[in-house]
Amino acid sequence: MLNKTAEIISNLVVASGVYKMTLSSRELAHDSQPGQFLHIRVNPGNDPLLRRPISVHAVEDEDKISLLYGTIGRGTRLLSKKKSGEEIDVLGPLGHGFDLSEKPDRAVLVAGGMGAAPLFFVAQRLKGLVKESKLLIGAKTKEGLLSVSDFKEIGCDVWQTTEDGSAGRRGYITDLFEQALLDQTIGGSIRVYACGPKEMMARTATIAGIYNVPCEVSLEEKMACGLGACLSCVVDTIDGLKRVCKEGPVFRSDEIKW
Repeated sequence: MLNKTAEIISNLVVASGVYKMTLSSRELAHDSQPGQFLHIRVNPGNDPLLRRPISVHAVEDEDKISLLYGTIGRGTRLLSKKKSGEEIDVLGPLGHGFDLSEKPDRAVLVAGGMGAAPLFFVAQRLKGLVKESKLLIGAKTKEGLLSVSDFKEIGCDVWQTTEDGSAGRRGYITDLFEQALLDQTIGGSIRVYACGPKEMMARTATIAGIYNVPCEVSLEEKMACGLGACLSCVVDTIDGLKRVCKEGPVFRSDEIKW
């Protein structure tokens, strides 16, 4: 874990209310693992008091790391005003990420809305290590389908859904999940990596359980310290309460009490 300042290379709008910030930091690029997050102080001093947890979206090269975030509150709105050349105070990488030690033949990534943020880093790391990576991505409208071209560029087979039918199939991404598993049940092992709204991940977990497919989910809870001390981000699991910032944000889907 590092506590340091990192220079902002760019901080660009990529969709309505969504920004991609790229930082210059050889240490963060080297140490970060898919599913981990950075705890960012968005302003000097104590206003706002708390840091903001932002998932690592990508490692661009040996000294560049990217974050994808939505402006959903005052902290992230302040973060969106940061300019190239400025420095920000960063604590991280933090948390328990995705387990990529057992490489499947086929990977299925299930992303709902901003859930694409940590999953692109997973796809980056799996490139060349699996026979196929399939991205199932869903949003309310086509404007909410994030990083689709980036996933395609690194070789992912992309399936899309939108609730209003403006892109891909009309409906929810979990409607396609079972079909994706059926398409891949012949020939090799499968692992599922998911991030998105809680209801989406709960349904994904249920389907993965029916087909006995290993599944990991990245959870989002409000955090304060980000270090496991304040217990503000606990979730209920089959083994009792666990901290999203410390034991998570990535958990096995079958250990969460949905």
